[in-house]
Amino acid sequence: MQEQIDEINNKIKDVEYAENTIKNSPIKNSKHLEDWKNDLKLNQNRNNVLEKIIESSDLSPKLVEFMPNLSQTFLDIEKLQKEIKDFKHEEYDKVERELQTVNSENQEILMRIGQVAEKINSADVSIKKNIPILEEIKLAKKYVENLEKIRTSIFSTKSETIIGARNFAVESISRNASQYLEQLKTEIKHLELFQDGTSIKIQCNTNNGQRPVKNLSGGEQVCVALAVRLGMSDLMIKSSLKIMVLDEPTAYLDKTHCEYFVDAIQQLTNFMNEKQNFQFIIITHDEDIWESAKVGTIYRFTATSDGTEVSRL
Repeated sequence: MQEQIDEINNKIKDVEYAENTIKNSPIKNSKHLEDWKNDLKLNQNRNNVLEKIIESSDLSPKLVEFMPNLSQTFLDIEKLQKEIKDFKHEEYDKVERELQTVNSENQEILMRIGQVAEKINSADVSIKKNIPILEEIKLAKKYVENLEKIRTSIFSTKSETIIGARNFAVESISRNASQYLEQLKTEIKHLELFQDGTSIKIQCNTNNGQRPVKNLSGGEQVCVALAVRLGMSDLMIKSSLKIMVLDEPTAYLDKTHCEYFVDAIQQLTNFMNEKQNFQFIIITHDEDIWESAKVGTIYRFTATSDGTEVSRL
């Protein structure tokens, strides 16, 4: 009995489901139902045609005819097929591996670029810090260049300034020394200093012509030496010369030439004293040269155990 009751309940549910389906269906009458049938039959026919086209070897034209909107798609597919016609998978794999290698190398290069860029930035910072120092170096370089110009144009032995000063000094000493020689009553009428390479040489003009200093007598050589030194002193000091010190002037002279020297000194002292109070201070170990000479004062310096003893002769 219970089974029959359950069966009846199930049927009631099926009827209710059917009523709801009919109620919610767009089919409201027999015409609607007929239209649905026709559409269903049409779709079935289309499916059958599509199945045949798929099974056919010549798929593209028929499928395009069946579905016109697929025309461009098939054209793109045909183009792609032509492009990959000669495609070789092994070459593709090889190129892909090469591409991976290149990408890896590029990564390393990018890392190096980053490291270099970091060094460049650090160098830029250092350069900015050192710019003031660089400017000072440039300024110092200009000063050095100017000093070099001054050195080469003024202090160089080949500069016009030095050459002019040297020529002036040589001419002045020659002129002054010649005047002193006139007072010494020698046969030398004129004394001329001239440059020979890097040396200054002396040429003497006498009554018998030009003679080098080495061909003069001992007394004449002494006179020339004194005259040149006096001429140099006139040029080198602003005030008038009052004292001249001669250290061992007779060291290489014999007795006769020593006498010439003493005579020259006496004549020169007399000449110089006409202008001012002048004196020679002569240092020598040869005290015999003063025996017949008129000198102001002679001092003897003697070495003793207690030091140097000075006595007036």
